[in-house]
Amino acid sequence: MRLLLTLLLALTLGTAPVHAEDTAKKIETPAATNKPAPAINPLKRLDARTEDMMKGLDEEKTKQFMIIRTAHGAIRGVDNVKTSLDRAVKSCVKVNPGLNDTMTKNFQDWKNAVMPVVRQSENRLEKLILLQSFARPSQVRAYLKVFDDAVKFQNSQIQEVPVSDKDACEDMADNMKDSHKRLTELLIQTLGLDKDPTVIDQPAVTKTKN
Repeated sequence: MRLLLTLLLALTLGTAPVHAEDTAKKIETPAATNKPAPAINPLKRLDARTEDMMKGLDEEKTKQFMIIRTAHGAIRGVDNVKTSLDRAVKSCVKVNPGLNDTMTKNFQDWKNAVMPVVRQSENRLEKLILLQSFARPSQVRAYLKVFDDAVKFQNSQIQEVPVSDKDACEDMADNMKDSHKRLTELLIQTLGLDKDPTVIDQPAVTKTKN
């Protein structure tokens, strides 16, 4: 919202009449008008795009939008967990070679349980994108790309400390046995993978063109 107000203010100022003395000042300092625009914070860009996407949507279309955004966020969340686990396993094994077999096996079991559900979720999300009625599928995919950029930016602000303590590594190896159950349940519930597709897709009643 603040970004939108800032842009509106800039447009308003841009249409104000220019006095002769103002023009003279611009001629004297041309470099000031050639400065590159500052990069927009990805989180603010996401806020602005979200506001734009939801503008004018009725209750049903807003529901469609939120279902897709939530589903995409859940999938990306699981992807982030996988990436973090991969780094942690490598760090643990490097410092504690004796844990190599256990950690490698548990992580592989984790991936074997989680990744098929992630692929099902991605397929269901694509179906939701094609069947929704609030925007063209290409516009929805472009919005989700902005969402991903915001997540990457947010993650870049967090400094991960590699796990190396033996006890912590052993705890993580044990936790992987349970965490894959929680994550797969999250995806199943969020995307309705345990329901008939016509139920989860019910909000999207009109197919739009690309």
